[in-house]
Amino acid sequence: FDICTGNEVDLFGLAKAVVPHSLGLSLLLRPSDPRQVGQINCATVAQSLKTYRALYDYVLADTGPTLDEINIEVLKAADQIVLVTTPELPSIHNCARFLELAKTLGYFDKVRLVVNRANSGVDVAALQQTLRLPMFGRIVSSGKLVVEAANRGTAVFALDPTEQDQFTKDVVA
Repeated sequence: FDICTGNEVDLFGLAKAVVPHSLGLSLLLRPSDPRQVGQINCATVAQSLKTYRALYDYVLADTGPTLDEINIEVLKAADQIVLVTTPELPSIHNCARFLELAKTLGYFDKVRLVVNRANSGVDVAALQQTLRLPMFGRIVSSGKLVVEAANRGTAVFALDPTEQDQFTKDVVA
């Protein structure tokens, strides 16, 4: 919110807006008050992301499930779009709808499919065939590890630094 309300990117504000994480990451947090979202300039969001790409090796934008104006700008600015789904029919249906929209908007070639909880539900091969998109990655279910990390407020990697759990191995891959 602090860097995306004006019409131009605040180059000095970009570095101040990120929060360092103990794992060496820098995080750009969402506005603390959801009512502030309406005041954000969507074009400045996209331009800020492009500027951050010059400052960092990787920029990951975790968007919400809706295709509002901000998310459209984020998708437009992205080099790759990681579409995460689960092998359940409602999720597959939503992915198919998104992929049709991605074709219309010219984003389809940037989409990479990742199947979460890939060891359950609909067969992954059938899912790929239905979506007509190869699987970029798969992550098995590991509820206990993920819930424990969330409850501790830490990353899964902090609980499994030697990558013993298949979930952690899949995320690294």
